[in-house]
Amino acid sequence: MPMLDLQDGTRLYYKDWGQGAPVVFAQGWSLNGDMWENQMMFLGSQGYRVIACAETDYRDDIGRFDVPVLVIHGERDAFVPFDATARQAAALFPDATLKVYPGAPHGILLTHKDQLNQGLLQFLTR
Repeated sequence: MPMLDLQDGTRLYYKDWGQGAPVVFAQGWSLNGDMWENQMMFLGSQGYRVIACAETDYRDDIGRFDVPVLVIHGERDAFVPFDATARQAAALFPDATLKVYPGAPHGILLTHKDQLNQGLLQFLTR
């Protein structure tokens, strides 16, 4: 199992597939990189190197890098409140893009897989 050891002693499990420009997938509590498998397979087939990290503290780990950030959220997510999660996550990064998918539930990665994949590709090619 590939692990990344950070300076503060944190160990992160990650997946790293493909070649080309890297795209890093991260998520909040409590899931791991497996949740991004459909999106990773799609972007990998489009010529991207895709990397998924286990749960991380966005401010400390991702916030150190000056990279484009996309925060996604389903409009009808009944489990994870938008204002307390997606809106606050996007505010952590100066140039973040917040994309809310109309009608999408908590399981947006599966229920709106094709729409999300196209949205990711649009974000990466802008």
